Amino acid sequence: MAVATTPQRLMIRRDLRLVREVELVPRSACLTIGRGKQCTIRLDDPDVAPIHATLEHAEDGWHLRDAGSERGLRVNGHKTRHAVLMPGDVVDIRPFAMNLLGSVPDCDRRSREDTSLHLSESGVTATLVRESTESGNVIRQRLDDLYALSRLILARKDNGSFWQIMHAALQRCLAADRCVLVGVDGGGGLFRLAPRARPSAVDAPLGVSLSVLSDTVRAGKGMLVECVGSDMRYAAAQSLVDHRSGSVICVPVMVEGRTRAVVYADRQVSRVPFQPSDLDFAMAAVDLAASAVSVDELQAQTRELSRVRGRIEAGREMQEMMLPSPLPQPVWGEVAALNVPADQMSGDIYDVLIDPKGRLVVSLADVSGKGVPAAFGTAIVQSSFRQAVADHEDLRDAMRSINGTLDKSLPIGCFATMVVCRFSTDGSEVEIANAGHHAPLWLSDGAIEAYPQGIAIALGIMPDWPDDVVRKSLSSERVLVLSSDGVTEATNADAAEYGISRLGECVLRLGGESAAAIAGQIARDVRSFSGRDEFDDDLTLVIVRRAAISGK
Repeated sequence: MAVATTPQRLMIRRDLRLVREVELVPRSACLTIGRGKQCTIRLDDPDVAPIHATLEHAEDGWHLRDAGSERGLRVNGHKTRHAVLMPGDVVDIRPFAMNLLGSVPDCDRRSREDTSLHLSESGVTATLVRESTESGNVIRQRLDDLYALSRLILARKDNGSFWQIMHAALQRCLAADRCVLVGVDGGGGLFRLAPRARPSAVDAPLGVSLSVLSDTVRAGKGMLVECVGSDMRYAAAQSLVDHRSGSVICVPVMVEGRTRAVVYADRQVSRVPFQPSDLDFAMAAVDLAASAVSVDELQAQTRELSRVRGRIEAGREMQEMMLPSPLPQPVWGEVAALNVPADQMSGDIYDVLIDPKGRLVVSLADVSGKGVPAAFGTAIVQSSFRQAVADHEDLRDAMRSINGTLDKSLPIGCFATMVVCRFSTDGSEVEIANAGHHAPLWLSDGAIEAYPQGIAIALGIMPDWPDDVVRKSLSSERVLVLSSDGVTEATNADAAEYGISRLGECVLRLGGESAAAIAGQIARDVRSFSGRDEFDDDLTLVIVRRAAISGK
């Protein structure tokens, strides 16, 4: 590689404020970086070592080496001891960020050959490659912000809602002036996913810079530009001027190596520019989105044949022993339950108990995943549920206790949706705690109601469970139906889902039957709808029927 004959520049910032600009001349002596007065590039802060790093030019570029510092350094977000810096690289020696800019001829040549946003003379710019090995660390570091995005996984089956929720959460968490989600079809065509265009605006503009978007789709990389408008190289991009873009983040949603969508967010010139941590968060968010899309697609594929069948069958027998039998019955009604696993072992679990105060408590939980890991999770869910109900009078405290156990005990990446209903001793009132599950169905006189509505956080995602318990007075309501997604998301040959509406219609037809008859008939109706003897997912039902009320 030829040695550059023109100097490059090192832009040094502290808290987004430019504090120094250093001209790097090839073949100059080795430069030292640190807080010591003897250093060539002095970074005056106690967190910086006296001699933190060295910078020396060679034929292949500027070599940055850690000088044995305690805190180390990062290049483009990745911790390293040695890196060869290239124009556009960002060096993080907290609280300082150093951005290497190419020589003027290099910048001009890149501007002609490549329209992507790589460098900015007045703003830190970084181009980062998504790496799955670090996504878990990013998620753990940004739990507070990712709380909102964890909700989108629970709504992934409704693709329209999925993208709308993700769009709203990203705009809020990134504090962006504008956030647009653009879909990419199989032919490379672009269409707006969110915010959803008005029905009359079929050809509504995307509201993004197509040059930035196209480069992101082509490169498959997350891009951050701190300051767009002040760089003359982007003067030709009229869309950036029209949109008053100041700081831009553009990240692709990659599924199996292909860009399915692109997140485009910007802040106007008057706003505080995006930081690398914002890009990290956006990349973690699209990792969640890609996982949700991938899960949906994987459910349509052929199930992998179970290995070690004998062990799994033995495990299923143990699981059946966990289910309460016979079911305890309240004095004011009856309870029935049904569990049909898709595989030999189930990721669903239900429980029915009468607490020391004589109140009926029923629960239904669905642990993410399948097979042995999910079955292991169900055992944790049931044991923690029974212990929490015994230890806590307040149902919300019980749910928080269950969540704390699952957060510490479930395998990484595993979570559980759960709904718990606790009836009063006479069956006239009920407390409902919903943790990421679809709403329970209530049958009254000729009507079906899904209550409570809304999306809640699942258990095991966060250290704390932030949602609330709701109360419902029961008058004409006589049947409660709790179901797993193996019921509502069962599909037929046309890929249509059974759905909540069809389940409600089935319950309406069975209003006069016993709880056990209702459970059995729902399972038969789902099997008839799907046209298959075996279910694609675990099917679980809990039916509570209140006795007829005098005078009603």
